[in-house]
Amino acid sequence: MKKYLLIFIVPLLFFSTGCEDDLETIQETQLDSDLFGVWTDTFTNWDVYIHSFSNNGKWGYSVNGSNERTGTWWTEGVYLWIDVDDTDNDESFIYSVSGDELTLNDGLWERVD
Repeated sequence: MKKYLLIFIVPLLFFSTGCEDDLETIQETQLDSDLFGVWTDTFTNWDVYIHSFSNNGKWGYSVNGSNERTGTWWTEGVYLWIDVDDTDNDESFIYSVSGDELTLNDGLWERVD
C-alpha cells in the first residue's frame, strides 16, 4: 500500500511545483488623478448630469440630483472603465482631461469647484 501511495504522491509534488510559473500576473488598477472630483454637464433638455470620481476608485452618477448609479472605476491608457454596481451595464469611454474640462467620448463635462 505504501508503494502505491508513493507512486501517487511523488508525481503530484513534482507537478504542483512545476506549474507556478504559468500563473498570470494581474495588473494593478490605475486611477488618473486628473479625474478626481465632481464633473457636470447640462444637456439641451436642461437636465443636469453629474459624474463623481473619488480617489478610492468609487464612482457615482446622478441626474437632476437623483442618484442613478454607483460603482468602481479605473483607467488604462485613454480608456475610462466603469463597473456599475449590481448590474451588467458596465461601460467604457475614451476620455481626456484638459484643465477643468473632461471629454467622455463626444461629451464635454466641466469640473465643479
